Amino acid sequence: MTDAAVADGTYGTTPFISANGTSDAILWMLDHGAPIQDSLSSPAKAVLRAYDATNVSVKLYDSSQTPADAPGYGIKFTSPVVANGKVFIGTAHDTLSSANPQGEIDVYGLR
Repeated sequence: MTDAAVADGTYGTTPFISANGTSDAILWMLDHGAPIQDSLSSPAKAVLRAYDATNVSVKLYDSSQTPADAPGYGIKFTSPVVANGKVFIGTAHDTLSSANPQGEIDVYGLR
């Protein structure tokens, strides 16, 4: 998984697993990037990646590869939720420097 390395100065990833019963397990990784709470750096968009849980060298998905799939800014300590075949992520819509910062929920699943 060398292509999924997290950048220096970030908070790393939150890994989680989803499956269809006892089959089709997916290892998901939410890379928080530089979250909006980190006053030492500029905030960065989060990145959601998915791997085959039985062979993690097989990447199934990367939200940074398609601009329309990019989540909002990372939020420190955010934990994704998997339900009904979808992944839900709480992110920030804009930075804390705006007068009225807003959040968003990014939802990933089959179209």
